[in-house]
Amino acid sequence: MLTIKNLEKTYANGVHALDNVSLEISNGMFGLLGPNGAGKSTLMRTIATLQAADGGSIEFNGIDPYNKLVDRNSDDNVKAL
Repeated sequence: MLTIKNLEKTYANGVHALDNVSLEISNGMFGLLGPNGAGKSTLMRTIATLQAADGGSIEFNGIDPYNKLVDRNSDDNVKAL
């Protein structure tokens, strides 16, 4: 299960891309729909750990992917997930 709680992201230009987003997604296939500028890409980039959120949390099957990533600058380049 993917659990997102109170996710926040504001860009340097002041755009609030994610404003207190909370949801739970169980196993299966899901789509993410919304108009331009709704925060879809920001949400997906944050879930994929390509960018950090300003606040909130993400858990996948009870694991926080941000706390399980290995330092990419270290000699050990293997991700824990």
